[in-house]
Amino acid sequence: MSTLDVRWAWEIGLNDVDCIGINLDDDDPYIPDDVADAPLLELINAK
Repeated sequence: MSTLDVRWAWEIGLNDVDCIGINLDDDDPYIPDDVADAPLLELINAK
């Protein structure tokens, strides 16, 4: 791997390879108030 991509947790969705890094038991991801349909919500509802 030659790059490092940094993203907000709320940008990570259900079919995203980075979803393995989201641990809803220990993490409390922040979703901004102005983001109505965060991809993370689909991931939360699936777990």
